[in-house]
Amino acid sequence: MKISIVGSGNVATNLAINLKDAGHRIIQIAGTNAAGITSLAYRVNATAVNELQPIDTSIDLLLLCVKDQALEQVANALPKSDTLVVHTSGSVAIDVLNKFRNHGVFYPLQTFSKEHVTSLNQVPFCIEANTKTNEDLLLNLAHELGAKHLIINSQQRKQCHVAAVFANNFSNHMYAIAESILQKENIPFEVLRPLIQETVRKIEFLSPKDAQTGPARRNDKAVMADHLNQLKSDKLEKIYRFVSESIASYYTLK
Repeated sequence: MKISIVGSGNVATNLAINLKDAGHRIIQIAGTNAAGITSLAYRVNATAVNELQPIDTSIDLLLLCVKDQALEQVANALPKSDTLVVHTSGSVAIDVLNKFRNHGVFYPLQTFSKEHVTSLNQVPFCIEANTKTNEDLLLNLAHELGAKHLIINSQQRKQCHVAAVFANNFSNHMYAIAESILQKENIPFEVLRPLIQETVRKIEFLSPKDAQTGPARRNDKAVMADHLNQLKSDKLEKIYRFVSESIASYYTLK
C-alpha cells in the first residue's frame, strides 16, 4: 500500500517505521517541522514535504498524526480527493474528516516515543470508518502490523482515551513523584522497579480492583498519618490524601 503521513512526532514516527517494516511504501512525510519531517522521511525512504498542498493524492492512505488541536486546521488545508484520509487521535471525533469522501480513524492505544520505536504487535487499534470498505482496509492494515483491533465509535474511543490517561499518564506521574521522594534521600529509583513490574504483572491475571493493596485499601489510618508527616509538602500531602480517599471510597471503607 502507498501511504503518506502528516506529522513527524511520536505517533507518526512509530507508525511510519512499523508500516515500512510491514512492507508498505511510505511516499511522503508532510508537516511544518522541517527538521522533524526531513529526519523521519530519511528513515523511511520517503519524500519530505514542507506544505500540505503538494501532497500526492494518488496514494492509498493518508495518515494525519498531528496534535488534536491542529486536526481541523490540517484537514481544512488538505485538498479533496478519493484517498482514504485517517486520523490517529483518541479524543477527536471522526466528523472532523467529513469533507473527505473516504475517511476514518486508526487510533493506536499505546504510548510512544520517537527515541524508542515500539513494536505494534498485539497493540490494540481503535478503528472507525465511514464505509465498510474503508473499515476493512484499516482492519487489514492492523492485521499486517500484528496488532489487535476494536471497531468502536467516536464516543467509545474517547472513553478509551480517558481510561488510557488514568492507566498510563497518571500512573507515570506517580512514578515521577515517587522518584522525587527517593532522590531527596539519595535512594535510586531502581529500588522500585521490581515493585512496579510486579504491579503490572499481577493485572495480567487479576482485575485491578482485586489487585489493590496498601494502607488505603486496608484503611490503616496510622500508617497513612505517618506517611503524611513524612512528606513535608502541602502539594504532595493533597495528592496523597485525595488518592487515598479515592481508594478507600472505591472499596467502601470508612
